Amino acid sequence: MSQMESPRSEAVQRTRSAASLLTFLGLLAATCVLRFPALVSHPFCIDESYYSAGAAELVSGGTFFRNVVDHKPPGIYLIYALVYRLAGVFNLTAVHVVLLLVAALTAYLVGLVAQEFFGARVGRWAGMLYAAASVVGPANDFQAANTELFMNLPLVAAFWLAARIWTRERATHAENFVLGALVGTAILIRPQAVWALLPIAIVFFRRRIGLRYIALFAIGLTLPVLALTAWLWRTGAIADATASLAYARYYTSSLPFEIKLANGTLKTLFFLVIDVGLVIPAVALILRGRRYDVAWQRGAGCLLASWLLASFVAVGMGGRFYPHYFIQVLPPLAIMAARQLTTWRRKVA
Repeated sequence: MSQMESPRSEAVQRTRSAASLLTFLGLLAATCVLRFPALVSHPFCIDESYYSAGAAELVSGGTFFRNVVDHKPPGIYLIYALVYRLAGVFNLTAVHVVLLLVAALTAYLVGLVAQEFFGARVGRWAGMLYAAASVVGPANDFQAANTELFMNLPLVAAFWLAARIWTRERATHAENFVLGALVGTAILIRPQAVWALLPIAIVFFRRRIGLRYIALFAIGLTLPVLALTAWLWRTGAIADATASLAYARYYTSSLPFEIKLANGTLKTLFFLVIDVGLVIPAVALILRGRRYDVAWQRGAGCLLASWLLASFVAVGMGGRFYPHYFIQVLPPLAIMAARQLTTWRRKVA
């Protein structure tokens, strides 16, 4: 019997692998079309100029927090510097090509998260919705190679592993370690990624993940930070990093409360308007999912809602609310919208 089943299982696996490859290639093609303007513009926003100048300094032997100063961690500068080492300094087209690949892979992983909770059809919709929504907005915000788009890749990959732990009700040592390392990497690109710990903590609590597995997650989480600290120690830049943290605290607290409130209100309304196609179905799912959606009732709703809430809180850190900050909200929003849109489509059919 097992000999009869083995060829069938191998054939099914090959079919699934081919379908996954076609899905990724489709998302890559869509991303190429949607992000084509970034390939012919240098640079797309002033942030890219900052990152390019800092990366060029790092390539020439400079040290972050000493020769290159910013209120954020060095993750985005290291990405630019790596691209410049391979493709030439100030080759912003190469950076945009890498961004295109990162955006497509992120869309694919968004689809995998949705597939874990709701099945393959919702997964395909979710990936395409993310790919489209990630360019809906001012071009200098959404086409630029900024921190949010790069951060979303390890962040969504981490949540995919968390979704696998949730649906399978078990975890391996490797999965927990990699899960932590992915979140730690995202934090080095953009500190607001730390809020992803909220839905992950819910997964650990609800699935009764043991202390040994949580310890492995914590080791993976701190490993990127320890690697950065070791680098700064070797270059003698620890004191410079401490001074930069003081500037970061000033940057996040310098705006008066009334300005933060006005920024939050107006920019959030702007985001809700330009992404109304995601917001309406996502809100409908939140309101109706507890009564009519079995997968939502079994825990998908709790995890996705907490991820969405944590992402909005992350956007509000510092009170600046630039439009591209809201890119962090798009992965859970795209998944929720995809679920509701496929439900409506099935009812119409």
